[in-house]
Amino acid sequence: MQEGFLESNLRAIRSDYSSGISDLVAFFLQSLGPGGISLFYFVLLGLVCWGASLVWTSFAPSSNTSKWRSDKAFLLVVCLTVLWGRWPHFIDREYNPDESACLAAAVRTLDVPAPFVGGDVTTMGPLEVLPLTWPHFLGMTIDYGSARLFGLACCLVALVCTFLIGRSLTGTNTWPRAVTFTIAVYDAFFSHLEIVCYTSEMVPTGMTFLMLWLALDKEVPRLGPLGRASLIGILGSSIGFTKLQFAPLAAAVGIFYLVKLNPRTKLCWKATATMLASALLIPAILLFWVSRFESIENVWISYIQANIRYTETVRVTRFFVEGFVDSSLYPLSARVKLAYANYFQFFAELRAFSWTSTFCLIAGLIAQKRDQGKERWASLALA
Repeated sequence: MQEGFLESNLRAIRSDYSSGISDLVAFFLQSLGPGGISLFYFVLLGLVCWGASLVWTSFAPSSNTSKWRSDKAFLLVVCLTVLWGRWPHFIDREYNPDESACLAAAVRTLDVPAPFVGGDVTTMGPLEVLPLTWPHFLGMTIDYGSARLFGLACCLVALVCTFLIGRSLTGTNTWPRAVTFTIAVYDAFFSHLEIVCYTSEMVPTGMTFLMLWLALDKEVPRLGPLGRASLIGILGSSIGFTKLQFAPLAAAVGIFYLVKLNPRTKLCWKATATMLASALLIPAILLFWVSRFESIENVWISYIQANIRYTETVRVTRFFVEGFVDSSLYPLSARVKLAYANYFQFFAELRAFSWTSTFCLIAGLIAQKRDQGKERWASLALA
């Protein structure tokens, strides 16, 4: 009889105590026994109830004085809720080919430690791959679990920044808590394989939200305008070496911050110079690193040209190809029926986005209604 997946992982973890995250998860799943599913959902629902109580108490500002009801406690519960809902997906199993490509590139980078040389994943930059080597420096194995854990950490950074930005823009924590916790609950219960796996959008998304937080939050501790400009420049240039398609968005955030400083002032020009100088730091380090291996052409061929070819490819979804064809061949009723079938059978990501947006919109509006004196458009914007 062929050995099962969990049994093989258990054997590996018993023979090698420096195993990876996936082996630890498999061992823990096996240890839970038959009642593991009940325990999992019991803890998850407990965290959801805890977070919901923190959202509810935010409607009464006087109740937020306790440290167990503070914003730090709320963000801790948010992170624990998402982490607990996602950890069973850290098993050693491929969910997406791109995920496997990133892991293979990370392992290869340990043998040839040079960007665009050791690990080349075409449209993904080296800063998508290098962070995946973190288990190696802790004496652990690089596996699917460690990659998904790192990707989830990037998503949690974006989630925390969403709350901080909302709190700064409105001066209240009521509706930012409601919207943030709605997203957290959805992420915790979400199990679509294309979402829970490590994807190339996770790292630049986390960086982009960090840039937005630095640009919008008025209470970033111990950072003046030039310090923020420096970090925004470093993060913006780093995004160009994760997913090149995010570079225009990063540039837009940087320009927005500079415009907010008022271009007519000397401070704006100082911040511009600081941001540009900081933006050269990461590219200079990476290009110097690659030049030591005499492989500068790899940057152009394997990354720049690959992204240009990728963006020039015409990719029209099945919805538009089959849903809006010639009306003489397909009557309107048939096209509507086909669009409905495609939406509910194929576009899982679009459907998830629609539901999440709807839930966040409802949560934001309810919180805004309870929190009098705030602009309704602020709730709509974050939702």
